[in-house]
Amino acid sequence: MRLAFKRKLIILPCLVFLIAVGNVFVLVYQHHEKSPVKKSNQTVTVLIHEKAPSSYNFLKALRVEIKETFRRYEAKEKTVGKNYQKAAFYKKQGRYRRNSIAFPDCQPTPFLLIEVHTTPQNFMEREAIRLTWGRPQNAINAANVGEQLNPSLWKTVFLIGHTQNKRLDELLEVEANHHKDLVFGNFIDSYRNLSRKMAFGVEWASKHCQARYILKADEDSFVNILEVIKLLKKYDRMYSRNTPLYMGAALLAKEPYRDKESKFYVSEKDYPRPTYPPYAAGAGYVFSGNLLRNLSTALKVVKLFPNEDACFGALMQHNGVSLLNNDRFIPFSTGKAVYRKEGGYSLCRFHSPLVIHRVSGILQIQTHFNVLVLRHVPTICQHIKHGIGEDDNFVDDEIW
Repeated sequence: MRLAFKRKLIILPCLVFLIAVGNVFVLVYQHHEKSPVKKSNQTVTVLIHEKAPSSYNFLKALRVEIKETFRRYEAKEKTVGKNYQKAAFYKKQGRYRRNSIAFPDCQPTPFLLIEVHTTPQNFMEREAIRLTWGRPQNAINAANVGEQLNPSLWKTVFLIGHTQNKRLDELLEVEANHHKDLVFGNFIDSYRNLSRKMAFGVEWASKHCQARYILKADEDSFVNILEVIKLLKKYDRMYSRNTPLYMGAALLAKEPYRDKESKFYVSEKDYPRPTYPPYAAGAGYVFSGNLLRNLSTALKVVKLFPNEDACFGALMQHNGVSLLNNDRFIPFSTGKAVYRKEGGYSLCRFHSPLVIHRVSGILQIQTHFNVLVLRHVPTICQHIKHGIGEDDNFVDDEIW
């Protein structure tokens, strides 16, 4: 059996074919690449061993969903996305007085609340998340969650501050009323204010959405939502609800940046100690919802400093909660989805990590669908593991 790929693959709006050949399925993606110089058709053929009815049905559904998802993404990119790009260059400063805004509804209370730190102008980053792992009601997620699927399993909201850009704020108001998943804080949205955004997320969840667990993620982080849910359900079975959880990629004995020219500069006045307490990398971390009240109280005592993830670690230290390291949080990935390890993070391990940093926009869609394929058709990775196929037959990592 041979797993064959033709270089190069970009999964954009494409033709997807599913053909039964003997005892294998052949899943073919054909992408028509547009170029100012030439047009070319690029195809990738995946031979899937064992004709299992469940895999066959899933791939039939995937064929429909992948085309529809990319169609919706491109349609938004050409319309709303362009409006956001233009608004970002609007020079006139000033606060926009918002009219009534529809805030997220957290009833019924979700098992997992995902709070995504997002930049106001990055509409397409938010849209990619909405189309993939952000919503349990997405058809492609419904096919995979099975009996677990219910509207309250998880909920995703986006945390945003003020922009001082009237056109941008007008667009955000329309987006908020349409999607009902934006939460606005009373601060200027900037990198230096990320700690204030983190604190706002704690306060908002404490007052409006006390979920069983809270996952904080960046807008360029891919969340392997089904694996996250699975892990947290297991944690619930193993430990008492009174056992607090604070989990992520642990960073230990990190020193503050004292270089005033650095983006990450933290003055001795803001944080006088030589090292930070243990903290989870800000690309993604999860904690127990029953800690929200104590964290909210700690915010009145612990001084905020301009390092959001370390600041959250200081809040946890104040409450006596230890950090649990988990290597399945990947905070420093290249963001490349490839089938071999060199040049990126091996695609054949994407079903295992919980959060992968530096995956944004259309990469969110590509990664989400690839994770779902591997979930149903792990034999793809068995071929790779046993060395069947040559380097030229793999997806080119530069494309991702």
